[in-house]
Amino acid sequence: MNDRINFLKKWIEGGTPTVFWLSGLFFPQAFFTGCLQNYARKHVIAIDELDFDVKIYDDISYNEVTEKPEDGCYTYGLYLEGARWNSTTHYLDESKPK
Repeated sequence: MNDRINFLKKWIEGGTPTVFWLSGLFFPQAFFTGCLQNYARKHVIAIDELDFDVKIYDDISYNEVTEKPEDGCYTYGLYLEGARWNSTTHYLDESKPK
């Protein structure tokens, strides 16, 4: 809870973050809708004509990102249930029960 408060406090006091912490958001779906709205307004495109394109940067840490993307956003802190990210193969691995 303290980490969430600190993240939001830094956002309020310091402006839009370079990288957004997904796990710190109460309702990340609304955050992603906002990202689509920003893009739609900037490029004068109907929001219902848009969808997401995701690129995973597993060769750097979120702490190393120093600039915001021209469009979209950088995020970190996504949790998966029933799978894990394999940074060697760059694909999802199925989590097998032990």
